[in-house]
Formats: sequence, structure tokens, C-alpha cells
Amino acid sequence: MTIIVGSNGQSFELEDNYGTEDYHGRVGGDDLTIPIVIQKTLAANEEYMRFEDHDPATTDAKLIIFGDGGVVSSGQSFLEDLNCDDLEINNGIDLKQDAALVFIPVDAQNVAIPDREFRFGRNPNIGDFSHEGDGLLFRGKFTDTNSTEQICTVQAGILPSEPSLSISGFKNTGEHFFVIRDTAGDPIFAVDSTGHVFGKYMEDLSHLKDNYSASLVSNAHSVYIGGTRLSHTSGKLSVHHLKDNHVPTTLALAPYSITVPLTGNQNTVHEWMHRARQVSGNTTKVADIFPEANLAADFLTSTISESTITSIYQHIIDHQLITVKLTTDQTITGEKTFENIRLTGSLLPAAGYEAQASIGTKTRPFQSIRTTILNSDSIEIDKPNSLWLGQYLHFNSDNDRASMQFRKKQIPKSQLDNAGVEADYTALTYASSTASLSEIKEVSASKALSEDLDVIFPVANYGTDFSTDTVFDRLKVEPSDQ
Repeated sequence: MTIIVGSNGQSFELEDNYGTEDYHGRVGGDDLTIPIVIQKTLAANEEYMRFEDHDPATTDAKLIIFGDGGVVSSGQSFLEDLNCDDLEINNGIDLKQDAALVFIPVDAQNVAIPDREFRFGRNPNIGDFSHEGDGLLFRGKFTDTNSTEQICTVQAGILPSEPSLSISGFKNTGEHFFVIRDTAGDPIFAVDSTGHVFGKYMEDLSHLKDNYSASLVSNAHSVYIGGTRLSHTSGKLSVHHLKDNHVPTTLALAPYSITVPLTGNQNTVHEWMHRARQVSGNTTKVADIFPEANLAADFLTSTISESTITSIYQHIIDHQLITVKLTTDQTITGEKTFENIRLTGSLLPAAGYEAQASIGTKTRPFQSIRTTILNSDSIEIDKPNSLWLGQYLHFNSDNDRASMQFRKKQIPKSQLDNAGVEADYTALTYASSTASLSEIKEVSASKALSEDLDVIFPVANYGTDFSTDTVFDRLKVEPSDQ
């Protein structure tokens, strides 16, 4: 038995009769008919109807219908369709099996826009049990510039077999497929309809970043460094540089109409492109501003471009005509100047000139001649104290007698007199006790002293630099006439 109690105490009793109930009753002498219509003006938070347990100790309502039509239910509701202006959910929604949330936009006349769908949940193709396409799906049909209808789609999914974010379709001229903006609304990363990727540096060159790559492949006219252009012309590398104090031809024309040129370090392709994009947009290409047709008008031939490489090559040829490798007998007349001569054989006097050929002259002698073996019929030494045999034995003459000295294994007195110390030798990885004559000369050079052995070992220092003792294993003296 069910009792419905009205606010004025009137009640209507409905007896449970297993499907044969009498739905016609009376309340206050009036017939109670189906459907039940309750007519009363109530505030939004006042109740039209409340359903609760028969137990008076229970105050929790099972179902409440409010004066504004709002419904509060404590149990599950199974609905084929739910149409409402607003839906407030406190604890979340579970979408199961083939469920999805779908937004269908309408036009100004409240008519649904055809071929437009914004969906979250199951892929519309519920027969596809791979579940690719589940997740977020935006899809619509639009007409492109060729009056052809195209499907544009954005889909986000998580399966390893599908892209995490897939975008397909077309965009209007100047619009991006993908963009990230800062709080000021300026793009900091974007991808346009041609796949071009750019960032905030397009607006502000101070945001330029470094690029790292294993290889760089470019078209024939597309490598620019500062104000320099590298091009591949007829199979050759050509290099050109922006003209200084000059406005590029394209930028001098409308819509740019730039009149102030750039000079010095400011005159770069980056800077000119930055100024061009402020007028014509970020999709403006270098080839648009610096076309091949304007090459001669906007650039100068660089010092290593094709024409100058030809000139350098000619200089090399000319140099090779002077610096040659002689592999056969040659006759060279007149005085010649050579920077270096490298021999693979012997240096011989020409036939018939044996008695005239010499190395050096009396007025133009060589500073030194270094050789492993010296074979000569005679040696004439002008200086009386300038002959060394080996690293220690020294010969000299005072025009009255000849003498031999043996150099002591120590720092020469001339170096000591000029603040020479053992550290001067160790700094050059030498030691004074084992230093050769060449190493002694190198130490003198390191202290800005003369490298002439006659200066390093002057006659006045013989008593200090050379041993005064004479030791003979055997001395045999015989008359010269016997």
C-alpha cells in the first residue's frame, strides 16, 4: 500500500494489487486522474514533490522535484536521452563501452551545422575493436580555395599504433596548423600550412637559437651567412656579399618601400628578412626578398667567388712556373734568388767550370754551412780562433803558435757574466754539463745574446772556459829531417 500525503494533510491511498491497481482515486472529494498535474507557484528551492522511506526516522530523500523543475535523485537513473540546458556534475562521469560526449554546433537559426562533430570517447566506428581513434576527435567538412569540400580532422589518442596528435586538412593562407603563444598572444612556436616551423625569433632576432645537425642539404641558392651568400652555379661554388649602404631591390619597392640602407655588421640577410616579415608576414621566404634576378643588383662578388678563384688559380700557376721541381739537367744563367733549395742528389759544378764554381764569395760569405761529412783538399779559415772539432776540441792560432783547448763541461763565462744560470738550460730541456755547441748557442739566443761562438768563447775567457791541463797517452818527437 502506498500513501501520498498532501501539504494540507489530505492523502491518497494507492493499494498494491500486483498490476491491477485502481489508479482512479479521490483527494478532498476531487477525482485524482492520470496524469497528475500539480499547479502551484513555488520558489526555485521549494519542493513540488519528495519521495522518501516510510520510516519517519529517515529524513534522506530518494527523489525531490523542486519549484524550478530541478530534480535530485539519490539512486541510479537509466535514460535513453537527456535533454537539458545545463548539467552540473559533482563526482564525475564514467563513459563505458561505446559511450562518447558529442558537441554538435548550431547556426544563428539554431539549426545543427552539418558535417561538424566534436567528440570525446569511443571512435564513431564502434565496429573497430582495435580502438584506434578513441579519445578526442574534432572533425568537419570545409570548402577550400578550389571550391572542393575537404575533411579537416584533429585526433588525439594514446595507442602506440597511432600518432598521439594527428592533424589533417587545410588552412587558409597565412593561418597555422599548430601554434603556441605567450601571454601577450605572440607565437613562440608555430607550424604553417607548408610545414614551415618558426618561433619568436621571426619577430625578434635576439631569440635566435643554435641549430645542431649531422648534415645540411640546401638548394643551389639558399645558404646565407651574415651578409654572405653561398651559391652553386654551373657546378662551381660562388660567394657573394651584400652591397653596403644599399637597400635590396625588392625592399625598395611597395609594399615595403624601405629607404634607409644598412651598413657594416647590421647589413645581414637576417636583419633584412626581419624587416620584410614585419610587413608581409612570417611566411615570407628569402627567395622572395633576394631573387636570383636581383643578384647583381644586391650583391658584390666576394674575394673567393668564381672570378677571383680563377685569378688565384692563375697566381698559383704563375708561382708554379717559378717554383719548379727540376728532375733533369738544367742550365740557369744570371743571378737567381731562391727561398729554399731541396736536393735529392749532389750539387756539382757545371762541366768546364770546376775551377770557377764556389759557394759564397769573399764579400758575400755564407753565415754557416752544416754538413755531416766535409771532404776538401784544403780548408782556409780566416779567423784565428774559429775551428772546432766535435763538441769540445777547439783549435786556434795567435799568429805565432798553434794551440788546442778542450772545452769544460760548464756554463760559458760569457753567459755567466750576463746572469746565465743552469735554469736557462733546463728551461730548454738541456743541461750545461752535456750541452752541445748548438744547444749552447740556443741558450744564448734565449737570453738575447750573440750566437757567434767567437763571442760566446772569447780569447779573454779561454782560461775559464777551457782546460789548462794537457794529458798525452804517448808523445813521440822526431826531427823533421829524419
